Parts: sequence; structure tokens; C-alpha cells
Amino acid sequence: PIITPPAAAPGLTDKFRPWAYTMNPGAARALGTGLAALRKQHPGVKKAVILYNSADAISKAEGEGVMPNTLKQANVELVDSITFQTGDLDFSAQVTRALGKQPDMLFLGSASREAALIAKEARRQGYKGPFHGGVATATPDLVALGGDAVDGWYTTTYAWNERAVPPVQAFVKKFLERSGGKRPNSSALAMYDQLFNSKTCDETSGVTNKPDDLDSDREKLAKCWAGLKTYDGAIGAVTMNELGVNVGQIWALTVKKGVFTLAE
Repeated sequence: PIITPPAAAPGLTDKFRPWAYTMNPGAARALGTGLAALRKQHPGVKKAVILYNSADAISKAEGEGVMPNTLKQANVELVDSITFQTGDLDFSAQVTRALGKQPDMLFLGSASREAALIAKEARRQGYKGPFHGGVATATPDLVALGGDAVDGWYTTTYAWNERAVPPVQAFVKKFLERSGGKRPNSSALAMYDQLFNSKTCDETSGVTNKPDDLDSDREKLAKCWAGLKTYDGAIGAVTMNELGVNVGQIWALTVKKGVFTLAE
């Protein structure tokens, strides 16, 4: 079996059944959930510009495949799509072009560093509307790098590390002790659950760990992963569908006073 905690690209596991599994419920569900939360608080959103990192696989999938269709389904007009690349520092030209279209919202398919820089530049140029970030922006680094510019930012996660339930808070407490106070991102919770899911499968599916049983052990582990139903981990209930994708809960988040909180 091949298991990824954070990968969210559409169709990622399809070609490798029954061996591939992802803990992430997927970018399509995530971005739809985030957009719905944003529009609930900003009902006047009618036009959007997408800015995305064309050099990053997940961000490119969001910017070219997932978000245009998500906007269309929500009856939000896509008025421009603008690219940048990992390592860029000056986003003034992209932001000037984007704001020239007079959008009601900006979507950023990006990791946190570039997303924060674009948010700062957009605010500097006078943009006062909401941001919707891709799945990679649900991280404390976005707030640390973006400061006040990302207040009101919307994004989603399948592994909310501020959730007030004992498994999450116990994990975060131990993580902070070992990391010197640096908060975990969502991937950390998913990696933690992935290891314990695998441990459970190893202990309960009849795996022998004998060299002669390698092929059958692999099949047992794959079958166990395929059969996960409401496994209660730190990220919440994990249930695999027939494509090896977790269909668990997705939380819409917004940044308020420097903290990711549940979007109303």
C-alpha cells in the first residue's frame, strides 16, 4: 500500500487501486466548502480572479481544474486567471492585473509564503475584499508571514489543529513541547493518524512479517485500509471510499485576530 496524508489532487488514487490511499478528502470538496463559507459572509461576491502557482502540482490542479469549475457551479464569474511560480518575490504586476478586473474576491492556489506576499501586496494596492486560499494555506505559517493582511482569509482543512477535542489538543500539546513552540500544520495531524491507522491494520489483519508472506501481508494491509470505516483519529472519523479517498469531515476556516477559527 501507498498512503499519503496531505495529497489532494483529483484522481490521484484512481489508477492505482487497490494500493493507493489518501487521508485528504480532496481539493474539489474542500474548495467548494470554503467558497460556500466565504459567500455566506460575503453574499455580494459575483466576480473572482484566480492566482495560482503553475510550478506546484497541487496549486496548478486547483487553479486550472478545480476552482474554475467550483466558481462556475456557484455562479461566480471567473474574470481572469494569473500564474506565478515558486520563489517569486515581487507580485506587484500580477496583483495590478488582478485588481484591474475589479474582482469581488481573490482565490490563491499557493503555499503559504507566496500567498502571504500576494495578500500583502493586494492590501497595499487597496484591495479590501476577501481571499480564498487553496488547501495548502491552512497553516500557521500563513498568519505568521501575512500578519494583518490575511485577517479574514478563508480556507479549508480536513485536519483542524485548533479543534477543541481531547485527541487533537493532546497531540498539539506534545507537538509544541517537542517543536519549541512551533504549531503543527494539518499534515502533522494526518501523518499521526496515518501511522496509527497502519499500526492498527498491522495488528489486526493477520500480518505475519515473515519474508515468505510478504505478498499476502501487503494484500492484508491494503484490504484493511480499504475497509476503514469511521476510524476515530485526531483528524476525526476516517472512512475510505471505493477509490481509496477519505470521505471524512472538512472544516471551513477563517483567520480572526491571527488565529484560524471555524467559519460561521
